[in-house]
Amino acid sequence: MFSSLFIALAMYSKIPVPQTQWNEKNMKYAMCFFPFVGVFIGLVFVGVFRFSNIFAFGNIAKGAMLTVVPVLITGGIHIDGFIDTADAISSYESRERRLEILKDPHVGAFSIIWTVTYFIMYFGLCSEINENNVIIIAVGFVLSRILSGYGAVTIQKARKDGLLVAFADGAKQNVVKIILIVFGFAVAVIMTEINFIVGCSCICGAVMSYYCYKHFAIKTFGGATGDLAGFFLQICEMIILIAAVFVDKLVV
Repeated sequence: MFSSLFIALAMYSKIPVPQTQWNEKNMKYAMCFFPFVGVFIGLVFVGVFRFSNIFAFGNIAKGAMLTVVPVLITGGIHIDGFIDTADAISSYESRERRLEILKDPHVGAFSIIWTVTYFIMYFGLCSEINENNVIIIAVGFVLSRILSGYGAVTIQKARKDGLLVAFADGAKQNVVKIILIVFGFAVAVIMTEINFIVGCSCICGAVMSYYCYKHFAIKTFGGATGDLAGFFLQICEMIILIAAVFVDKLVV
């Protein structure tokens, strides 16, 4: 089990872990531990928020620091998927050509526009985070990874190769699905206990984004890929952030 944890942390974060053999046995439960990356991000996120309040940083500085936390911890692996997917979507090419674009290491103009827009929005919303919603947003990093992991083992794949296929095929899928569902219910309880209305809004937004992603991936690409999973995770986190900030302002 520890080997599966180390593989998940090594693949989806920059957290230092002992070297582990990437074999079928160790990868069986790796996706179960994907949400643990979100736990670490959430803890650091809240820590940075508290730090900025203690030292009376302004909203701009606080927003900037909070924006870079997920990127620094993950190493930008999901942003990379977001960028590649933005290029593929913006190409308006055939399904086969879009899948080729996902593999292309070059960055197009539209993906830069999408990414800059994404970070401007993320930064602006992070500057509006307060004590009422920061914990819910932090837990949202776990929720987004639960949904992404669930999609990895349930949504049909667009290709027969790639990292997503390696993780999904190596996983003990029924066990992974059950564990992620249990984690999902636990996270939902935590979010609604903190603030029922804000928590429900974030959960509904995240779940809706998952089903939109599933439909979009199958229709546009013929299934999921690692890049699409990263794209979804970034969109899911943005939706959770939007819901937490805006609904909090409406109910306060």
